[in-house]
Amino acid sequence: MRRRLLIAGAGLLGLLVIAVCTVWLLYGRIGAWAIREKVLPKLEARLGRDLTVGSIDVSRGTVVLRDLVVPSLVAGSEPLVRVDRLEVDYDYGASWVGDVKLFTARAEGVRASAVRRVDGSSELQELMTKLRGKPGSPGGSSNSGRSLRPKKLRLQGGSIDLYDELTGRSVVASIAWGEADKGEDATLVLAQVTLDARAAFRDLTITVDPKAPLSTARVSIGDGDMKLWPGMSLSGIEGTIAQGDTADQLVVALSGSYGGSSETLWQAEGWLEPLSRRGQLAVVAERFTFDRIAPVLEGSVVKDFKNTSVDAKLVIEVNEGVADFSGGLNLHNLNVEHPMLAQQRLSDMSFDVSLAATLDTKAKHLVLESVSVVSQGVSYLLSGDYIMAGGIDEEGILREEPRLAVRAQVPTTDCQAVLQSIPAGFVPKLQGFQLRGPFSANIELAIDWEDLDEKTTLDGYVDLPRCRVLSPSEEFDAERLLSSFEHQILVGPDAYETVDIGMESDNYAQIVDISSFFLNAVLTQEDSRFYDHNGFIGREFRSALVRNLKAGHFKFGASSISMQMVKNVFLYRDKTMSRKLQELFLTWYVERTLEKNRILEIYVNAIEYGPGVYGIVSAARIYFGKHPRDINPREAAFLAQLLPSPRKRYFQYCKDKLTRRTSAKVGRILGNMHSRNRLTAAEFAEAKETKIEFNPKKERELCRKPPNW
Repeated sequence: MRRRLLIAGAGLLGLLVIAVCTVWLLYGRIGAWAIREKVLPKLEARLGRDLTVGSIDVSRGTVVLRDLVVPSLVAGSEPLVRVDRLEVDYDYGASWVGDVKLFTARAEGVRASAVRRVDGSSELQELMTKLRGKPGSPGGSSNSGRSLRPKKLRLQGGSIDLYDELTGRSVVASIAWGEADKGEDATLVLAQVTLDARAAFRDLTITVDPKAPLSTARVSIGDGDMKLWPGMSLSGIEGTIAQGDTADQLVVALSGSYGGSSETLWQAEGWLEPLSRRGQLAVVAERFTFDRIAPVLEGSVVKDFKNTSVDAKLVIEVNEGVADFSGGLNLHNLNVEHPMLAQQRLSDMSFDVSLAATLDTKAKHLVLESVSVVSQGVSYLLSGDYIMAGGIDEEGILREEPRLAVRAQVPTTDCQAVLQSIPAGFVPKLQGFQLRGPFSANIELAIDWEDLDEKTTLDGYVDLPRCRVLSPSEEFDAERLLSSFEHQILVGPDAYETVDIGMESDNYAQIVDISSFFLNAVLTQEDSRFYDHNGFIGREFRSALVRNLKAGHFKFGASSISMQMVKNVFLYRDKTMSRKLQELFLTWYVERTLEKNRILEIYVNAIEYGPGVYGIVSAARIYFGKHPRDINPREAAFLAQLLPSPRKRYFQYCKDKLTRRTSAKVGRILGNMHSRNRLTAAEFAEAKETKIEFNPKKERELCRKPPNW
């Protein structure tokens, strides 16, 4: 009996040894089966979605999952999370009695992708909330109280891709590494973070207490760049973003430079409340010279970096997506050069600028409450608002096209002070003028791109008439135009000749010796109310603005005959802002000095009628073999239609035939002359039957000249 018991015991022990050995050998397969059939279903139930795993390898103390995918519940969307490799260390001995204890989890190639909905929620945020669920709570671990959370977590490589539906902003980050130990702060290091391709930050270190992530998060930035506008960016951004006084407040302390410079030239301090979309930020730039940001300015309009300096301060207050800006900058000894501004460099300019503005990011509405630019003690004020395409107007209507409203003012100031406040290089022809009297201006401009014709307004006044010229500059004394004077004409590409404008010249005709048909045709075509205005055609400025807006660039002008005469006699033909401003001033000055008949007489004797054809005497002789007094109505209309583009329209003379378009234009000019009582019914009827007969003795040299020089 005893022997039988020993034999039975030995047999049972043998079976047990065989069973243990079998389990030992098959442990990996059993473990993999248990994870697939027991662990993953529980995790799927907690997360509310099916998971996929490429392969599972279980060894004594280690589990490795490859190609783990947590899908999105939104059809067609990228998976929320992908993990190339997840390795978890566990207590092998405890597992034999069904106790799961995890030590360290190592994840490689983690890629997270999520969309923040308009209401502020996101699937990724919801997923993290479920994963953080406490034992026994909804979405928490089992009632046994045993947690499947590892004591340590290590990340290596990966990426994060986020998109915000409300703002249209995107964030793409590459993960360098991360670690989290139970009871200690978690750390995540991002190699680079890109925001909408407009900002890039490198070496970001994020630390957080997993128990209260929102209230304990701290971000340290090693280096960063942010584009403000083409050619200008913030660089070398570094600093911290950390928990503030309240749970949802972040304190910001950043500094940086501009356009690649490594020097610290600005600081930004303040606070943000992301959940309530509130915050305040003060940005300060202590005075520095422009040579410290030379990489930004190379190739720009700014010159002479060493002598130019700037300091600035801007306070930004944000409340639910509405940002209020206030502050200003002081610019000293600025030097700029650009062919659209002026022919010469604008030097040693100093400005003090202050502003107050509001930007509603949701409505895409910018309001300039006030912008003040002070130069040489004179204030220039600007205010207005701008609604971008896709913005919302005051009536809550979504706009397909932008709308702009601007008001520019110059408070009552001494005329001479205003002139001296303008950089000398911008108005070189006005240097030497001495003025007296009060000056002020108030100009209002409104442009609605949804209806340019009806909703474009240009109104206000420039109170220049109260200024008096005590003495002009020696070069631009209008009284010299009362008698004969020298005038430069263009005779070839960049080639000029000096001619006399006056009775001493054979190429000059007094106004009384010029056909009234021609004078009336010019007035009809170029400036119908010449004798009624003071040199400026107010309504034409608005008309030219609308035409330029439709064309997409500045192509059309609003020049009166007086302005054209000033441009031809006093100024070069360069197309710069400088020339236009001087043209306006000198037109006002000439109108106060000369009589209208004298202005018109100089105009028709000085302007161009074709390549190298200057003055009405030459034009009448070359085109028709006549003296100006003998020009008939149809010939007058032909000469008048040349004036906008004489170098392009003269060729019809060389071909001895008018185009259909030119014939129609001549007919319209004659019709307008008749309707404006500048041509009698009998003269109009005769003109319609008259044919243009060009001078049979062609000026061969004229016809050989290229039309575009």
